[in-house]
Amino acid sequence: MKRLLLVVGMVVLGSGLVFFSLGLRAKGPGQPNRETAGGEAVRADSQEAPLSYPAQKITGNGVTIVVTPVQLAPGPEAATFAVTVNTHAVDLDYDLTELATLQLDEAAPLASIAWDGGQGGHHLSGTLTFPNVDIAGAKILKIIIREVADVPTWAFAWQLQ
Repeated sequence: MKRLLLVVGMVVLGSGLVFFSLGLRAKGPGQPNRETAGGEAVRADSQEAPLSYPAQKITGNGVTIVVTPVQLAPGPEAATFAVTVNTHAVDLDYDLTELATLQLDEAAPLASIAWDGGQGGHHLSGTLTFPNVDIAGAKILKIIIREVADVPTWAFAWQLQ
């Protein structure tokens, strides 16, 4: 009986390890993992209600960055994004105003004008703002954050149409 329990226990443990290892996404240094937290853009009604876009999460070199569009609208308005950066691997001594750009389709990147999430420590959370962003007619919006935790490029992209 003890022998049967031992065999069953080893099978369960081995199966768990196999499933766990299959669930891991092994990436090398500087190769972030990407997740999208949500689905397609949703329009609440047809009367110019703002579109909502899903949060996107990328993890690389022990750092996780989540970017969520907050305000995107047709017309030359500021675009805002909620950004969180979390780690226990490095000090987050970064000014995202200097590191983040926004790009619509293949147009020239726009520099951010404000970041209110501070810098330093292991947890940052705030709003990243870009000026005069008109998404009318654009198909893809990208937020690019450069050189955080030795990852050259953190690229977040949303389909607009």
